[in-house]
Amino acid sequence: MKLIYFWSKDCHKANIYGRSRNDFEFNDGFTLLSCYIVEFLFEKGQIYIQKRDSEIECFYGKNINDVIAIVGENGAGKSTVLSMLAEESSHIHYAGREKEYIKIFEEADGSITVYYYLNRKLKFIGDKKLAVKLINTRYNNHSSHDSEFDLSCIFIANNFEWRDFYGLALFNKNKSDNIIEYNFAKKIVQLSLNPEISYGAELDENKTLVLIKSYEKRMEENIIERVALYQIRLLVMSMRYIPSKLRHELSDIYGSFNVGIKVFSSAFNMWDDEQLKELIKLERNINYRETRYIIYACYQFILLETCYFFEKYVGEMIESHFADNKEEIVDIEFLNCIIEKLKVESIKDELGYDITQLNWYQQLVASLHIFEKYNNERLYIGNYTFASSNGKRFLEFLSDIFSQDNKFFLRILTFKYYPSSTGENALAYIFAYIHDAINYRTKNKDILIFIDEIDSALHPRWQQTILWYLLEYLNSFEDYHFQIVFTTHSPIILSDLTDNRIIRLKRDKNKIKIFTKENQTFGANIMRLYYDDFFMDNGGIGEFVKKKIKQVVDYLNGKDNNISLTEVQYIIDHIGEPTVKRQLKQKLNELVSNKEQTLIELIQEIGVQEAIERLQKRK
Repeated sequence: MKLIYFWSKDCHKANIYGRSRNDFEFNDGFTLLSCYIVEFLFEKGQIYIQKRDSEIECFYGKNINDVIAIVGENGAGKSTVLSMLAEESSHIHYAGREKEYIKIFEEADGSITVYYYLNRKLKFIGDKKLAVKLINTRYNNHSSHDSEFDLSCIFIANNFEWRDFYGLALFNKNKSDNIIEYNFAKKIVQLSLNPEISYGAELDENKTLVLIKSYEKRMEENIIERVALYQIRLLVMSMRYIPSKLRHELSDIYGSFNVGIKVFSSAFNMWDDEQLKELIKLERNINYRETRYIIYACYQFILLETCYFFEKYVGEMIESHFADNKEEIVDIEFLNCIIEKLKVESIKDELGYDITQLNWYQQLVASLHIFEKYNNERLYIGNYTFASSNGKRFLEFLSDIFSQDNKFFLRILTFKYYPSSTGENALAYIFAYIHDAINYRTKNKDILIFIDEIDSALHPRWQQTILWYLLEYLNSFEDYHFQIVFTTHSPIILSDLTDNRIIRLKRDKNKIKIFTKENQTFGANIMRLYYDDFFMDNGGIGEFVKKKIKQVVDYLNGKDNNISLTEVQYIIDHIGEPTVKRQLKQKLNELVSNKEQTLIELIQEIGVQEAIERLQKRK
């Protein structure tokens, strides 16, 4: 399934208080498959669709349906348009039913379905060879169509957007399960609003186990660190699958990691001195010790949590177990006994809630599978080179944790990697997000990828390679098909696209308009692309040097006496553009030569002394 076209009369955005922030009007629709020409004639109620015969199939790879870039002047609404397209392409009907819209999809069999909600009937005109079906969602049950929707969307905010942090995002995730968002700012907000979810304290909206919740707050004091760990886990998971050339280039990130384990009592600082003593005593009673091995450390940790939260049920049992077992062995049978003991004793005690419905308890049960599979594995705490056999085995372990969404192990493990540049991180995380979405977040095989500011923080050399690496990576997924839509400020990236794959935006007050230019971008000169597609109407140099050069030109034309000859010579000597430098130098030489000749003639005519007096009067 592919998204061909989207049109909406307007795009309403509201802030966290429900008040309108922006109402954008779109006179034009957005065509996201370059092999189609689509035009909506609003006044006539007609939709024109034609397929281009000239387009090369699979031009960007066998699994790539298309690549579309959105560009425009500053404030033109590129991010607004991208977020709107992401929201609306993830389902059939428009989020606000009262708004007029058109969505056109190409189905797996090549036929075309037009979903629309208009105040008039829509008529198809265009290529009669196309199998086109029009569905008016005003009179049809659009929910039944959504249930059959098999197109997933990945939305990547490749920069820190402050509006997302304050809940003012342009992108508002709808109720559809077909959209997956990766946004560092929003992740901070999500984790800070729902901290207890990670530790399984929440039973339902009304019941929360206070002890676990307070423990979680101590263990996860730093929200930024928690989000960073989430990011690093995604990165670690993706590293086996990114293109080898890119992995080599980003060796600082995709080389090795340090894997650690949190200390159980570490979160209880000096302000909780008495409680800290009790926790350390608890650790000693059950023979808690530092170990080299991840699996055994996790085993100790989960039993410590169990004893801390439900000591009266299993405290003596766990203490006795560790007193008898001195070796670093994970006892699966004992874990099963603990699980059963908790269930039986909690029923007797009439807690007021069913402990088996507690998320923490479910995490305990789910951990059994991991312990059984990796019980004899010597996965050690410390540095891993992920190209090694042990490193690959650790990635399998991590993959099992992710596939189960087992938050117990994820909250215990810590990761550190060597410092890297902002650009390296931005590039690496694009691949990490896509890997996570495809492998763990969606079952659909047709995927739309939206990336806001794909060039954000990237060095020009990586801007040259980012699209190539991305295409190489996506083409490795044999059973998937992708559409890529991104915003960019980079003419380098734009030069990889043919001109019919570029959406150019201009803003006129509250209206966002699409405009066309008769210029080819594919392999075009970078500076020309700056002028043509990024609105560099005032040239390609800085404003300061532009004004300095203008002063020089005015001086040479006799219009500016506020700059000295010494400064004029200095500026010309330092100009880097050879043609401009040569012409200005020639003009200066002519001016100096003419002044010298004029002075000689003046002296010959009236004498030295009178010439000096006249020159002084003329300053």
